[in-house]
This record gives sequence, C-alpha cells and structure tokens, in this order.
Amino acid sequence: MAVKRLLDIVFSFICIGVLSPVLLVIAVLIQLTISGNAIFSQERVGRNREIFRILKFRTIAKRGPNKGKVVGIGGFLRRTKLDELPQLLNILFGDMSFVGPRPYVVEESKGLPAERFVMRPGLTGLAQVNGNTYLSWEERTAYDIEYIRRWSMGMDVKILLRTVKVIVDGEEECVRHKD
Repeated sequence: MAVKRLLDIVFSFICIGVLSPVLLVIAVLIQLTISGNAIFSQERVGRNREIFRILKFRTIAKRGPNKGKVVGIGGFLRRTKLDELPQLLNILFGDMSFVGPRPYVVEESKGLPAERFVMRPGLTGLAQVNGNTYLSWEERTAYDIEYIRRWSMGMDVKILLRTVKVIVDGEEECVRHKD
C-alpha cells in the first residue's frame, strides 16, 4: 500500500503539471458556457468512512433557465470523463487513489459494509470498467469488495488500461462488448 500511495503522489503531481494547460482551457470554457464556478465540490465518503470534498469540473448549470441540466461543454466533459480531472488534486492530497472503489455521496454510502471503506476511493475502479452506470448499486458494491479482496498492482494496471478503453469507446460500447 505504501508503494501504491507513493505512485499516486508521483503520478498525480506529473499529471497535474502536464495537463495544467488542458485544465485551464476546460475551466475557461466552463466559465463561458455554464453558470457557476468551474470547479464543483461535494462531500463524499472515503477510506475509513472519513468525509472529504471531491473536486470535479462543473457540468450542470447552477442558475438560470437551465438550472440542474447538463449544458454547454458539460456533456462532452462527462462522456470523456474530463470532468473528473480535478480529482488529481484529491489524489495528490491523499483523499483518493488512481484506482479504488468510487467514493459515494454520504446518503448512498449508508448501510454499505465496512469492508467497502478500507481502501482509498479511486478515480476509477473495477465497477467503472465493468458497466458503471449500467450496474445496480449492489453490483457496484460487489465489484468494489472484489477489488479490495483481490487488490494487486497488476490489477490496478489492468483497470487503468481498461479505463482508457472505456473513455475512448464509451461506457455503452464497452458494456455491449464486455468479456
């Protein structure tokens, strides 16, 4: 786990540096097309059920006639998962990891087994590469627990590679052609 954390720190720092121009462009485009701040934060449940504030790019209008709707560049950011890039800071600060169970909002996490919270939540995870939004909450939790029980660095690498495929091909396409 210490090696996993060290790699999270190193790679999140590198990614933030390399992607900073992209992050800036996205933030400007959001400011021009979506009402509200470019960065959205929300309380989530992390390791050991500790609450932290997850960071995302805003994709939903905060004010006006489109309040509560995905607008402007928001749809593109969600489909390509670029709205998740600010979580590189969550990884750097130790709230999250690159790979792990996705962090649920507080209400969604009630009643879940304690085992589900023994690892840092991830930017991506086993459930995300096996159907994500096409899965029931029970199926997602089962994948999360499977990940925790079988975790290895090799598994993390496989999940990261499959995540790239999901981003490029789209979730629906990956579910349709699931192994």
